[in-house]
Amino acid sequence: MIDSKTITRFGWGLLIVIICLTPLLIRNIKSVDKNITFKSYTEGIEGKTGTLKETYENRQITLAYDSISTRTSQIFIKPARVTFEDQSGKWFIEGSSAIRSDDQWTIYGPLYVSFRDSNNILIGEGLANEDSPCLLWSRGSWQGLIPIKWSSRPGLFGGLWTLPKGWIRRPNGAFESQASPTTFLAKDDGQSNLKSLQADVITTTEDLNEIFLMRIRSTLLLGNLETSKATVTDNEINFPTTVSFEREKELMLKSDNAHYIDREFSSILSLNNVNGSRFENNITETVRSDNASIFIDISRFNGNVEWNRIDGSNTAKITSPEIYIRERQGSSYPSDVQPNEIFSPKSTEVILNDIKFSSETLRFNKRDFIWSLGPTVRGKSKDGIYSGGTASGNRDSWKMQGPIKYELLNDQGVLLGAFLTGTKLQWTLSGEPVLWRRGSDLITTANIIKNGSLIKFPGQLRGVFREQKGDITVDAPSGLFENNVMQLDGPIVLNGLGWSCNARKASITFDSSRKISIIRLEGEVTLRGGLGEGTGDRLEIVPKPGDKTYTIHWEGRVRGTNKIYD
Repeated sequence: MIDSKTITRFGWGLLIVIICLTPLLIRNIKSVDKNITFKSYTEGIEGKTGTLKETYENRQITLAYDSISTRTSQIFIKPARVTFEDQSGKWFIEGSSAIRSDDQWTIYGPLYVSFRDSNNILIGEGLANEDSPCLLWSRGSWQGLIPIKWSSRPGLFGGLWTLPKGWIRRPNGAFESQASPTTFLAKDDGQSNLKSLQADVITTTEDLNEIFLMRIRSTLLLGNLETSKATVTDNEINFPTTVSFEREKELMLKSDNAHYIDREFSSILSLNNVNGSRFENNITETVRSDNASIFIDISRFNGNVEWNRIDGSNTAKITSPEIYIRERQGSSYPSDVQPNEIFSPKSTEVILNDIKFSSETLRFNKRDFIWSLGPTVRGKSKDGIYSGGTASGNRDSWKMQGPIKYELLNDQGVLLGAFLTGTKLQWTLSGEPVLWRRGSDLITTANIIKNGSLIKFPGQLRGVFREQKGDITVDAPSGLFENNVMQLDGPIVLNGLGWSCNARKASITFDSSRKISIIRLEGEVTLRGGLGEGTGDRLEIVPKPGDKTYTIHWEGRVRGTNKIYD
């Protein structure tokens, strides 16, 4: 039987063991989700696997850890797993450790950040691999202490963001970065035509539905865009200030403002009050329009469009309500427009060198200077105004399908034919027949060639001239007309009312009212009928003004008799 002294000694020994082991046991007790406020902590507390909550106004963050310790006014946790929610969604941050000091948390890297929307869909993830302070949480705000790489889901900004040191996320959820440029690089999956962006300043609304950018440089639709301000909403970007946009080997465009809509197959950049220019290898190209729509493979300009190109000695000017310019292969509407081609589907005026055309449609290859117009074409040159069916040409020549109507300037009459062809030096009207009407006069032939002020009749012609003394007709194998004088090569057959004559050559001079003032015949001239009978080397027939008589004057060797026709 154990006596009382033995029991007493055992009791004291057990108490000593408990006192000695208690600190060791306390160090190994796990603190599981105590949710203790920071005011509850005292210096020297250590524990494992717990969570902390900290609230600023109505904003709360939750920090989960595997170990915790406190020293004076600091709290150390390792690792740091931070979660918080707001109206935009749910955020998760994991760092290697975190320190709370002076009422703020500093999260150390390497760092991982993710964001999910209200449907728990992953929106983006961020990484910072440096083993240094990465994030600061203070009074409900987050601040980036080093650059962070942020990968966002597919969409307008699906790709990799580089957020610079100094970015801030306000307690209300608004984000801003003003320290240095924020950059974006799209994923190489072809789903977006916005490939990169750099902004010196970026801010957002509380719900992140709007992003505001300043001093922007962007690559989109295979071109480079620069402007001072932009607003991003969903898959659209609005540029409210002056924009410059340039694609390689294309016009550099400037506009008062712009709007971009991102779609996988039909992204579009809309410009307002557009001016464009391009200078390369002695080629000058300019454009002006009220609006423009830029697609990945074609550009559409509309509203008082004026396009100009100077290529050496060749010039082209297009004026139209709307034109399309394609610089590369593609299938955007209109899909049949080829690379380097301009297409105008509406009332178009085009000046090609010194010739002016107007038509409902135009196709113009600006590199090769090949063009087509139609189906109804009107033209204007230094000689007059003409119209026809379709027209086509290049830098050296052009042709127009008939029926052709050519109204000559200076009261020189109207030409009618089937085909009109031209070069820089001359044009040719052909058909079966070609008609030249000058008032009541009519010349019929197969071809007429005009070179400056000179009109040529290379083939058989027949002229009918209405005179007070009766019609005068002439038939000749060929002839010329210049300065109101018609030169005819023989054999010539000339007929008047009651008389006729033949000659090897002839000339007919017209006065300012287009009436015959003198007829000269030369070479084996033969006269028959009411004006007399005879032959000679040269003969002049002059109508007398105010009556129906002629004066006949022979020169050279003459046989026969003359008389005045009355």
